[in-house]
Amino acid sequence: MTRYAILLRGVNVSGKNRLPMADFRTMLAEMGYEKPVTYIQSGNAVVDSDDPAARVAEGVGQGIAARFGFSTPVLVMTLDQMQAVLTGHRFADAAENRVHAFFLQGAQPGLTDRALAAHAAAGEEWQLLPDALMLHTPDGIGTSKLADRLPRMIAGPTTARNLRSLRAIVGLMRA
Repeated sequence: MTRYAILLRGVNVSGKNRLPMADFRTMLAEMGYEKPVTYIQSGNAVVDSDDPAARVAEGVGQGIAARFGFSTPVLVMTLDQMQAVLTGHRFADAAENRVHAFFLQGAQPGLTDRALAAHAAAGEEWQLLPDALMLHTPDGIGTSKLADRLPRMIAGPTTARNLRSLRAIVGLMRA
């Protein structure tokens, strides 16, 4: 049995893609995933499953479409992957809400230092890890042109979480 984090993109934002977490947990349990728990309203869940991550992502995506009527990217990460993102970055001294992990799937040929620097504001820093691009935005993610541009630069689906959320999700995975 593997413990997975399920990370959804763009749910419960500005009234769009409404996904009540209690209903999401119920759906996950009905799909056969064990010990489903959720964290806040932005589409974070933790489950246990014997299925490979790709099958979990596909199944959850299909389940959301069938039950809630919208499609959204679903990223599935193991505890080891999440822990490596949490501990592998160099921004430990920055404020939790100023560092975000943009989760990645597969090779990222467009994420070069040159391409990232072309969109970064003064003071913004990044670090590419195997499963995430860590972005430090001292002036906040809401004003970052690089953060706004990243989803178009990343090959495949992505979603971002700040360090506070990342720590909480890893804590749920360890429980």
